[in-house]
Amino acid sequence: MNTFTCAWQKIIEIIGGSEVPEDQRHAENTVEWLVRMKPNANLALLLAALGHDIDQATPERVHREAFDDYDAFKAAHAERSASLLVGIFSECGVEEAIAREACRLVRLHEIGGEPDADLLRDADSLSYFDVRLSSYYQRKGYEETLHRCLWELRRLSPGAHKHLDEIAYPDAQLQQLVRHALQIMEQETKPDTQPFTHMSA
Repeated sequence: MNTFTCAWQKIIEIIGGSEVPEDQRHAENTVEWLVRMKPNANLALLLAALGHDIDQATPERVHREAFDDYDAFKAAHAERSASLLVGIFSECGVEEAIAREACRLVRLHEIGGEPDADLLRDADSLSYFDVRLSSYYQRKGYEETLHRCLWELRRLSPGAHKHLDEIAYPDAQLQQLVRHALQIMEQETKPDTQPFTHMSA
């Protein structure tokens, strides 16, 4: 077994044990979106895409309730995911340069800031709509899911927005929810309009 395969399998093993049923599908789907947008993605970017949310799959995961600010929560989550990956990469003997780059990208995956980090952020958000939205709605309800959709839409790059049209939602309620979020986004781009209140949980 090579070092990449070792790391890939260990990441899947941890995420597969998550209490959240869609976590593994989200990880794999984020890789799928990444490859769709960048077919020649390197090993570091692929590992980052698979493991970017590994923190959420562990009992000691970072909890939203511990933070007053949603972005601070997301930053702590990204940092812990990267820290967990450091241990996996070391155990599997992943080349130092690949391991370092993958962890750097995971630390940036919520905010982007440079081409590969932006791509990972976009793949993560597209996968939210593709595989997380339905379960999130069932757990959180309409209003909270609308807040989360807006957070995801605001961080999507203009080039990634077009891919939203490729996603098929399982029922009319979710279609309406996404349309509602997109309408709010459209209003925000008009002069003299106030942004929708930032998500509180």
